[in-house]
Amino acid sequence: MSVDSITVLRYLVSITKHRYNGAERMPMGARKSLFEEVSDRLSDMILVEGKFAPGEKLPNKIELAQLFNVGRTTVWEAIKTLVTRGVVYI
Repeated sequence: MSVDSITVLRYLVSITKHRYNGAERMPMGARKSLFEEVSDRLSDMILVEGKFAPGEKLPNKIELAQLFNVGRTTVWEAIKTLVTRGVVYI
């Protein structure tokens, strides 16, 4: 490998580590699971877009499942991920 290739790899690893908050990194080109995508989107709705105020209840699982066009189990896994991250509490 050339020096430039190593620099690019280090850069990609640092971006990946930042993006996933130090969690196990996904190989480049790998897809996220559906609940991770829903979790990320819901997190953005809460933290970035301000769709839900602090202390406000989220819609129930059925409503969220309809909103994201996924099953209730997927929504539940996404919510558990947000609880682990400290974004929401149950």
